[in-house]
Amino acid sequence: MYLDAAHISNVETTNAQPSTYPADILRLLEFIPDAVLIFEPENEHVLEVNQAACALYGYSRMEFLNMSLDVISLDIPGSQVQINRLLNAPNGQLIQFEATQIRKDHSPVVVDIQAQLIDFQGQTAILSINRDITQLKRTERALEQSEERFRRIFHASPAPTALITPSGWVVDANASFFALLGLPVDRVINKNVHDLHLFANDFASIIQQLFEQQHIANLDTPIRSEGRQTRDTLASFEWIKLGGELCILAQFFDLTERKQVENELRLSEGRYRSLLEEANRRALELTLLNRIRSIVVREMDQQAVMRAVVEGLHELYGYSHVSVYFINAETSEFHMQHQIGYEDFFQVIPSGWGIIGRVAQNSQAVLIEDVKQDPAYMAAAPNVQSEIAVPLIVDDQVVGVLNIETTSGRHLHQEDLELITAISEHVSIGMQRTSLYIAEQGQRQRAQELAGTNAALYAETLRYAEELEQHVEERTAQLQQAKDQVEAVLSASSDGILLLNASAQIRQANPAFALLFGYTPTSGEYFTNLLDSASHDLLMMALERALTEGQVQRCELVACRRDDARFTLEAVIDLVRGNAWAEPLVVCNLRDISQRRKLENDLREALDKERRLVELKSRFGATASHEFRTPLALIRTSSDLLMHHYDRLNENRRHEHFSMISTQVQQLANLIDDLLTISRADTVGSYFRPQAMNLPEYCAGITREIQWIASSTHRIGFACVGDFKPVMIDPDLMRRALINLLTNAIKYSPNGDTVQFLVSYLGDEGAITFQIHDKGIGIPAEDQRHLFDTFFRASNAAHIQGTGLGLAIVKRTVEAHSGTVNFSSVPGQGTTFIITIPIRPAEQPASS
Repeated sequence: MYLDAAHISNVETTNAQPSTYPADILRLLEFIPDAVLIFEPENEHVLEVNQAACALYGYSRMEFLNMSLDVISLDIPGSQVQINRLLNAPNGQLIQFEATQIRKDHSPVVVDIQAQLIDFQGQTAILSINRDITQLKRTERALEQSEERFRRIFHASPAPTALITPSGWVVDANASFFALLGLPVDRVINKNVHDLHLFANDFASIIQQLFEQQHIANLDTPIRSEGRQTRDTLASFEWIKLGGELCILAQFFDLTERKQVENELRLSEGRYRSLLEEANRRALELTLLNRIRSIVVREMDQQAVMRAVVEGLHELYGYSHVSVYFINAETSEFHMQHQIGYEDFFQVIPSGWGIIGRVAQNSQAVLIEDVKQDPAYMAAAPNVQSEIAVPLIVDDQVVGVLNIETTSGRHLHQEDLELITAISEHVSIGMQRTSLYIAEQGQRQRAQELAGTNAALYAETLRYAEELEQHVEERTAQLQQAKDQVEAVLSASSDGILLLNASAQIRQANPAFALLFGYTPTSGEYFTNLLDSASHDLLMMALERALTEGQVQRCELVACRRDDARFTLEAVIDLVRGNAWAEPLVVCNLRDISQRRKLENDLREALDKERRLVELKSRFGATASHEFRTPLALIRTSSDLLMHHYDRLNENRRHEHFSMISTQVQQLANLIDDLLTISRADTVGSYFRPQAMNLPEYCAGITREIQWIASSTHRIGFACVGDFKPVMIDPDLMRRALINLLTNAIKYSPNGDTVQFLVSYLGDEGAITFQIHDKGIGIPAEDQRHLFDTFFRASNAAHIQGTGLGLAIVKRTVEAHSGTVNFSSVPGQGTTFIITIPIRPAEQPASS
């Protein structure tokens, strides 16, 4: 987006002070994303630039301020003409033009320039705003070249081809299309197919089907030619954009002669069947080539294009070893993209290695009729005789190599090289994402061969007619037997079996399906109506892949029975080959795996729980060892000093060491008590001995004890709320729980912080709450669900001593009092624990 130069001039005269004017202008220029230059009209000396100009031309700001703009101008007279035009323009008028300039690294750049005269620091200057349109120009040129290549191939195609708008107007066609219709150019171009009565079928139905499927391949389409004769064709329809207009690319294959021969051979079923098999084989070849062409025209991804090319070369032309390598732009290595025929192959080939590296460097295709004579040949397959390697070129850059190898029994020749070279050119066009077709070679020759084959087959049919009549009867009986066997298998299967079309409509179901879903489906009902909405896309994707790739597909679906009960199905989908139906079908085998999935989930949860327990026990072993080792080391040190140096120590030092020993022994005793408490609670339960207690005095005593331990590092703020009366609690258990919470609050809080300890007597609610709040490190969210597990410690407390038993003891203490413990924590902000227990008056002792 351009910023008006007049607006910049207004800013400088109204808001800027003289002392800060250049700095303000420079800051303003930095808000403009395009390159901005301010220079003198006479000698084009640069007065100011922004960072976008420095980035575009490669010069620093200081270099710009010491140079004239004729350095970056390729056409200096043309530049002066524009300056003179600007000087002669009315005051404040903008001029706009395009120019080709040169950067500091001598690379050209095309810019769109808007210029205006301004007053800069008291002198007349030119404000130029330059936008880089180099890539836009390249894209426009590439698009023009791409459309020109498409038109050349379009008119050179041997197959009748036409471009038709969705409303039926013929905008272009090739010579083969005019020959098919028997009409001249002026009677077809810019005419409507409805006026020409071109299609025997309704053209609107073709448009509707094309909108639904985006692509129609091998559609039987009768065409009316001159004299209203109908020609039988096999047609393909594609959406294509040409010159920004949406058109239909229609291509036809004339099958009239083939169908006439088929009608003549109808009385001879055996040879007629052979004829159909041959014709189907030819049609499959055409289909495969059409698939390759369709993928290229529809701009599918490179993997799909390469797979279609490799498999097509192998199936149609019989090349035993076909591979495609792409160049990695960063490493210049060749990476295998797709191959067929190799058991062992080079997944990566270094730059410059072998015949493929030589082809990429020279950008020239090579034919090696005897690979033994070429020292650069690298053997990836045994008994290779000859090789062809052709570069794949996009935008004058080699991006890959198409490689063909044959073993003993077949040598590659110049005709093969020409074929592979032609295919590589179309592959390159497809990789450029254009709407071009690969010219299909040899279609007319195949049609002539098919006509000759049909004539020979017709003569042989008459000779074998009697024998085939007998075979028909035998074959009919065998088919009936096979049908009975298949129906018996389907009826006896415990799995649900469906016959589905491409839209997931049910054509047939076995009895097991009715038992599985609780009812018998009707023909034409959609199977997706019986599935959870999340499973619709999975089923349709599997159906599409099974129909297009012909490979078995497996998926898991969530289905709904008649009573709305949901269960998990394992679906195996395979293409029905050679079916007699008028549409492609798949067989779908369904098995209920709900129980198996439940068992798997239960086993996984049990394993996760066992793994966590093992990890916690292992961590506790290391922690407990450290907790025992430190007090024992201090006890041993103090006892050794007292034993060997008792007479040298004064009374105060002796007292310190005895106190140290006593403190550490008490710490070890507390640790052992924690272990025994946890062990006893997990085996026989906690010993609950309630006594009548005055809670304010009881909690104040615990507070003083903890405050003495905390010394001067932390402060405990203790408070009581409510009209307290003596209540029944177990003083030992509750003391241990409160001490654990208070010591944790001190341990995980920074020095100098205050820990809040609030005890509330809620008589109306019949409960007592103990609330302990700190502003410490907090508890990570992912650790909070395991916080009360035995031996568990949060991930951010690994550097702080502890055994992971304190909160487990707190939970068991609260449970013994028939209460609850809750907490809230935010990492880095602190934690609050709240213990709630029911009030048991002193005259009402609790049951143990």
